[in-house]
Amino acid sequence: MNTGNLTPATAQGGENQTGGTVVRDSITLLLADQTIPAMSYIHLYDSSPYKIVNGHVAAKIPCDDDSKSTLNILTGSAPNFQPAELELIDGNLSTPGELCLYHVDLPQENVTTTTDIAIQNPTDSSIDFPETSTVVVGVNEIMPGAEEHAEQG
Repeated sequence: MNTGNLTPATAQGGENQTGGTVVRDSITLLLADQTIPAMSYIHLYDSSPYKIVNGHVAAKIPCDDDSKSTLNILTGSAPNFQPAELELIDGNLSTPGELCLYHVDLPQENVTTTTDIAIQNPTDSSIDFPETSTVVVGVNEIMPGAEEHAEQG
């Protein structure tokens, strides 16, 4: 898989009001010409042992004519993932029936602890990613506490 530049761009900024540490860690994953098998997933990001308290995912992925993606962006703490609520970014950034751009804020309201992000193919067929298919994960703030969730899971 061509993952582009995965070097974190992290800048320590100290603690903020939530007690978390302000960081800026960003990765861009180029998925063009990759295949995700039926009923499988690609693990994209892991912040363990810290949980993500502020971040963002942008995904330019295949969509149908109604701008719905058959893929899921999963968030949570592996193996306890939940499908994220994808928000369509329309206009000239999405082309229904081809590729659509979606955005997800982290953490999702229905997820207690977020350390992991994955993209899942929940269908019975493999999906080939066309040119310019990408996922960008940006993490702005982390804090300790993920190990507590792992012990409970």
